[in-house]
Amino acid sequence: MQDQGHRSSSEFRPSRRHDLDRLRILAFLLLAVTHTGNLFVSWGDWPIRSGYTSWGLERLLLFVSLWRLPLVFFVSGAGAAFSLRSRGPGGFTWERFRRLLPPLMGGVFLIAPLQVWMQARYAGLTGESFLEFLPRAWASGPSPQGFLGWQHLWFVGYLLVFCQLLAALHLLATRHPAWTRWAAGLMGWRGAFLLVGFVPGLLTALLGPGHPRSYVLYDDWWNLTLSLGFFLMGYAIAGVPGGFDRLAALRGRALALGLLSAGLLFTQDWLGIRTFIGWTPAWHFFTEGFAAFAWVTAIAGFAGAHLNRPASWLAQANEAVFPFFIWHLPVMWAVGILLADVRLGFPAEFALAVVLTFAGTAAVVCWAVYPFDPMRILFGLKPRDLAPLPELGASGDAKAPTE
Repeated sequence: MQDQGHRSSSEFRPSRRHDLDRLRILAFLLLAVTHTGNLFVSWGDWPIRSGYTSWGLERLLLFVSLWRLPLVFFVSGAGAAFSLRSRGPGGFTWERFRRLLPPLMGGVFLIAPLQVWMQARYAGLTGESFLEFLPRAWASGPSPQGFLGWQHLWFVGYLLVFCQLLAALHLLATRHPAWTRWAAGLMGWRGAFLLVGFVPGLLTALLGPGHPRSYVLYDDWWNLTLSLGFFLMGYAIAGVPGGFDRLAALRGRALALGLLSAGLLFTQDWLGIRTFIGWTPAWHFFTEGFAAFAWVTAIAGFAGAHLNRPASWLAQANEAVFPFFIWHLPVMWAVGILLADVRLGFPAEFALAVVLTFAGTAAVVCWAVYPFDPMRILFGLKPRDLAPLPELGASGDAKAPTE
């Protein structure tokens, strides 16, 4: 009876998805690199800039921005599906609150004031130390009037809301399993799954022009809808039997569509060569949304085909990448201030900025977060005596906070 019980319980535990582990690590590290790249571009309102701008880097960042955040939400949705399967909706909801809310609060009440203080010091607007500035920041209230906001951690706030919605949706899905048969049939019918890309394309065309990204939950309809869509896409792929295998089978077609859509954006908008008759802003936004879907599908498909294998470093890297993501931006701004008056040439300065950002953030995580349980809890890790390393079933037993 014990053997039977063991077999029956293991049937419901999915095999580990090492490709999702790798994608999650890659996605967060890529966010850090692209944020560092913003020191060297001509757009946006970043308060700290290098003395150089790079046309080539700008185009590369435009390309990566098509799919980097959709990929993060896709991996998060897939991880949530595995966690729901093993924990149930109640356990999943509590686990997500416990692992996501403290880092979000830490971001609002510590990271955001730190970044505002760094901006003010850099601009010569204050001579206060950070500890002197912090009480004033807390008393100022939420941005834009005050200094408190979730800054680059808007992703965590959105994910916390998405997870609560998904817990309710999961209850409906498990009571009405016909959706899995429909989704499996769609993915297996001569690549018809790729037609799903019209959904983010149309949503982007409809919402993108009138609702630019604001990263404020209640007034961010384009970004909110698109992010939720990729989160649910990850959940759906993980819920379909053999979903990742079918995604891998479509990787070549998805890559071709991704290259086509990115090529259209590159020539028509990023280079200004209007060779496509009838190219309008609506076509631009549609192509952006479709490109995001195509590239996420291609990247996840190639990862499933080639990267689903174990490695000794994966568990520790998967644990470290979330506090690394939280802390990389203030470290990057400190590096930007350090390099503001240095003139080494763009290639050398960009490489140095990336290396110093990664090294500085790793030092903060290793020396200021890892050794102390309160800091570990505040920035998304378990206390040392409970779990020195995360245990991730299928990259989504969801003990890593942002999956």
